[in-house]
Amino acid sequence: MDAPVGVSAQWYRARDLAGGRAQDAQDAQDVRAAPPVQRTSRVALEPVELEGQLVRPGQQVITLIGAANRDPGAYQHPDTFDPARADGPPHLAFAAGIHYCLGHALARAEAAVALRLLATRMPTLTRSGPVHCRNTTIIRGPPHIPLTTTPARLGGGRRPRGWRTGIPAGSRSAGRTSR
Repeated sequence: MDAPVGVSAQWYRARDLAGGRAQDAQDAQDVRAAPPVQRTSRVALEPVELEGQLVRPGQQVITLIGAANRDPGAYQHPDTFDPARADGPPHLAFAAGIHYCLGHALARAEAAVALRLLATRMPTLTRSGPVHCRNTTIIRGPPHIPLTTTPARLGGGRRPRGWRTGIPAGSRSAGRTSR
């Protein structure tokens, strides 16, 4: 989780991407390295052998998606965040086969729009503190990410019209000062 937010060179690269294949590769690496769902389970419908163990019908099998996405047998340097990664199988962050996440396209579109807007509106965005993930074994991710940015400035160091307290004109609290 730390790498995508913490590496400024990668943030600037993401900021400068206009979409397309390069952005798709960055998105895939983001969810491979830090999938939001870490584990899931399945119930066997028929007898099956997994790694020498018999799984009987009705037995539950727990799958560790986060671990599978970092399998050294599948990926070279699996713990390295690399948006240009070309090795390995497709990641399992959205599952696979008949269990493939129905919301994957919406999740990817929302993330692309949000990151593009953040990068455009806050190009100096930097992390201002440590990122801590939730202490759970199913849904992973930070409850918050401490960030800072500086307001955009026009030529000559002037702030854009409407900026009094760092809040853009037209927002509900534009021009108000905090007490």
